[in-house]
Amino acid sequence: MQTATFRLSLRNRCFAFRFASVGLALLFLSCKAQAGLITTIDQQNGSGGIGVSSLIYPHYIGLLGPAQSFTANATKIDAAEFRLIGDITVRLDLLDGGAYNSPLLTSSSLLTLTPGSGSTHHFDFLQSQALIVGNAYTLKLTPITTGFLVVDGADTNPYAGGIAFGSSGTPAPNHDFVFTTGTHATAVPEPSSLAFLCSGLIIAMGANKKVRSRGQKLMGIDSNIRPCG
Repeated sequence: MQTATFRLSLRNRCFAFRFASVGLALLFLSCKAQAGLITTIDQQNGSGGIGVSSLIYPHYIGLLGPAQSFTANATKIDAAEFRLIGDITVRLDLLDGGAYNSPLLTSSSLLTLTPGSGSTHHFDFLQSQALIVGNAYTLKLTPITTGFLVVDGADTNPYAGGIAFGSSGTPAPNHDFVFTTGTHATAVPEPSSLAFLCSGLIIAMGANKKVRSRGQKLMGIDSNIRPCG
């Protein structure tokens, strides 16, 4: 009877740990989902038009990529967005300076584009990068595979804080791509995820305590006995 009870307690403990693991997974997914949005915009140009004459450098094949410089008005950056069309895998690099060949600060994970209508694509940098207010930086779309890449932009100089660069690195002073830079809000887990995790941990702790107590009794150890002195 004691052995059966002991095995039941072990099963309960396993269930509790699985319960807590599910809560932890939900907690992670909740935070990750919130990290995909730019909630505080620093720099932005919304003027462009894919498929019209204001679009510059409409096709690109090779190992270099177009870029856009900007002037920071915030002390850090988490992510950036561009309006793109293509059938290519790209990475977004953040460069320390307003030139095309400026030193690399950080990069995003890879993004694979599929042919279709133009849409805004979000790039999360692998780490939050500190910026100096008033300094120039460059966002470079670096192709990883061969293909074509269309970047929405305008030739009316809509953004005064920087310029666009063609896929060969040639500056275009009167051109700017459609882009946004900014940061994410601090990820706050959903209450349901937190409750799920806490409940599992409490159950696990209780089951673990019962198993230890019953294990001691099976071995003839009384947990109420205290050493002398």
